[in-house]
Amino acid sequence: MIAVGIPSYNEADNIVQLITAIDNAALELDIDIVFINADNNSPDLTAQLFQNSNTYAEKVSIITHQRGKGVNIKAILEYVSKRDDITYCMFIDADITSFDLAWLTKHFKSYTEGADYVIPNYARYMQEGNTTNHFVYPLLSYLTNGEAPHQGIAGDFGISKKFATYLSNISWPTSSLGYGVDIFMTMHALFNTVRVEEITLNHKIHKPSFDKMVSMFQQVAESYYMTRNILKLDTVSEFTRVDASELQLLRGDQITAEKIQQRRRQAIELLTRNDDAGLHVIKIITKPTMDLETWVNILAEHEQRRHEYTPRELAASLTPYYLLRVATYLQNIHSTTDAIDEIEQTAILLADKLESPA
Repeated sequence: MIAVGIPSYNEADNIVQLITAIDNAALELDIDIVFINADNNSPDLTAQLFQNSNTYAEKVSIITHQRGKGVNIKAILEYVSKRDDITYCMFIDADITSFDLAWLTKHFKSYTEGADYVIPNYARYMQEGNTTNHFVYPLLSYLTNGEAPHQGIAGDFGISKKFATYLSNISWPTSSLGYGVDIFMTMHALFNTVRVEEITLNHKIHKPSFDKMVSMFQQVAESYYMTRNILKLDTVSEFTRVDASELQLLRGDQITAEKIQQRRRQAIELLTRNDDAGLHVIKIITKPTMDLETWVNILAEHEQRRHEYTPRELAASLTPYYLLRVATYLQNIHSTTDAIDEIEQTAILLADKLESPA
């Protein structure tokens, strides 16, 4: 049986629509599923709507009382690891409105072929996924000698019973209990003895996260440095791109000039405040732009000096530079080709800058 794990907080406007679509897909494909919703005790009654909805598949509701996406995912994994009839868990974000049959079909195929960790490679707008583009992908590419998934923190992962049990039995740092959960799980998957697969899926449509950029980036960055310091990199999992697909970017609407300028102002404010607090790892002249080469140099120095500072200090130090890099990137890219070139070039330059990972 496949579990469909849905972590949620205040998703009453979409939860029923989502599970109805998945339930219908499972019926059409004749796949036995069970829904597991772990909800952060949402005041909008997300959990109650989930429980009261009419589905063919069984529903399991878990209420968590500590806020965080990672808290919910951990609760689902623990449930999966203890239930004998569940052999695979397909996670899906509760705010997704673009689910279609192919998602369940491809996850099921990877599951039947023995994959332990399945990572989606979504088509997405070139203005989205900034933490992935400028931080996660280049660092994972460096650590794996260029064999990194395109979207290592995309969410909506597939996890085998074997790997769910592994994740349930290891220590989860605080940084992995929020938005840092995806990078935590992906790094544990890549540097292990499990089968990791990347599947290509269509456009993922969900609630925009641009306005949550700072908190999301800081949690992901802190979780990366924490996990980086814990893991040994001498074991690398088998990694396969099932569809052998490249990064899929779509044009989408431009981010407004005002929103880009807001990020610049935020970056300058953080640079000033962090400097006064002594949190800077690297001192550079404050400027309103962040070219690719400067960003790579800053990213490399944080990687090289990660043992000198706590993961939280590193994340705080990097945040204003990241915001400047995002603002510069969004202002300068005019085509999907430009965007893909920038992302790939970041990974190449970072690998050239750093020595072999250890």
